[in-house]
Amino acid sequence: MKRILYLTNIPAPYTVDFFNELGKKFDLTVVFEAKNAVERDSSWEKFDASNFKYIVINADDRLKNSFKVLLPVLEKYNYDLCIIGNYASIVEQKTILWLRRNKKAYAIHADGGMVSKEPFLKYLVKRFFLKGANIYFSSGKITTDYFIHYGANRQNIHQYPFSSVPEKKIRKKYDKKI
Repeated sequence: MKRILYLTNIPAPYTVDFFNELGKKFDLTVVFEAKNAVERDSSWEKFDASNFKYIVINADDRLKNSFKVLLPVLEKYNYDLCIIGNYASIVEQKTILWLRRNKKAYAIHADGGMVSKEPFLKYLVKRFFLKGANIYFSSGKITTDYFIHYGANRQNIHQYPFSSVPEKKIRKKYDKKI
């Protein structure tokens, strides 16, 4: 079974569902940068991780010390792939640099992203962090165009149908109307 390390910001309910599904197919460890975001309801802190392992790093001080907490996980790296789910975070940017320096395979996942007019320096920074992943997971054409705009090779982009509504809920609603 392939081992995956997935880095992301917080355990949002729809991402926890996604991780539980992914954990059925892979040996999955998720690293959350924080337990919750200030603007989110505290109920997000309680979740069922029945099909994956997880680590929450330094929820109180995400910028200063959280990479130091993550580093031992990376140094013992025995994953087949590391997926970066929030390339704009300092922790995940440091992780991208570590993965590149240590020649480890990594992917970038985005379930949104649109090309927009921005200052050239911001474009260069985004391009630096987005270009160079082994694999890109895109939720659709607009996100694929976003990845290409920032230097991703089209052959390395894999689109998937994104939905945060489980099929059983769709079927249940549809079956009621028949």
